[in-house]
Amino acid sequence: MIEFDGDFDYTTTGGSLRTQSNSVDACAIQASSANTLVAPIPNTGIVSAAYLYWAHSSYTRDEQVTFEGQVVNASFVYQTTFAASGTNLSFFGYVSDVTTLVQGISNISTNSFDFSGLTIDTSNNFCSTATVLGGWSLIVFYEDPSLPAVNINLYQGFDGLQNAGTSFTLDNFFAIAGAGAKSTFLSWEGDETLDGNTGTNPEALSITNQSATSFNLTGDGGNPGNNAYNSSIYDNATAPVYNTPNIYGVDLDTYDISSFIAPGDSQVTANVDVGQDYIINNAVVIKVPSNLITGTVFEDVN
Repeated sequence: MIEFDGDFDYTTTGGSLRTQSNSVDACAIQASSANTLVAPIPNTGIVSAAYLYWAHSSYTRDEQVTFEGQVVNASFVYQTTFAASGTNLSFFGYVSDVTTLVQGISNISTNSFDFSGLTIDTSNNFCSTATVLGGWSLIVFYEDPSLPAVNINLYQGFDGLQNAGTSFTLDNFFAIAGAGAKSTFLSWEGDETLDGNTGTNPEALSITNQSATSFNLTGDGGNPGNNAYNSSIYDNATAPVYNTPNIYGVDLDTYDISSFIAPGDSQVTANVDVGQDYIINNAVVIKVPSNLITGTVFEDVN
């Protein structure tokens, strides 16, 4: 877990190397992808940390990619596998600290971040099962003295699920209020064509707060509550709401959770349920108002 305490906030962006939906051509890919930040960084903001994530369908690693014209090497490598129609499928995920690279970018809020150089397996094993994957995401944390004090935690992993559910605790914070709280979920291989009506398990993403009340997270890509993993980039904690569909195989969704957090809360539980759609959970960020410590960044590498 990586923790930021003080006058911090964060913003995201990402993209897909797939170009068509499963119903058109699940194997179609492109060599590069580019996108701007979902929400701008204030002129008085200073980038404190930036992490690049990428993932792909492959039986071999690809730990080196090109980002903003520079070679980037992975700091961490993850893998998950599952069997589809009797065929074992493999997916890799990567993380790299690109703080120095991002700090050197002028006009960061309008910059179009470009990503390329990722090898994607589009062989029959993946094409016939509509599991071709190639995508990237950038999460940027910044400090600004005009911001209220908060606690931001970044959690990482690479957990693949199909027709199953899992829950994980987001903790190590102390909230003094709910206003301004938000949470971001990065996952891979979600398909807008598969929802809670497919498979043997419903598809939903929800949060259970410390009062044991569960809230279904909705709105991303038009998600009514049973299609959380629908290839979209979404943020309803910014104005105007950012909601872009057709980011094939990539879900980078930020939710306003201010009404779910109460003063004194120190944890919430994220609940992931998926049906036929195979989903890989990669990273979660949570931000809550807090004034315990200011101006500090902690990194737990365990």
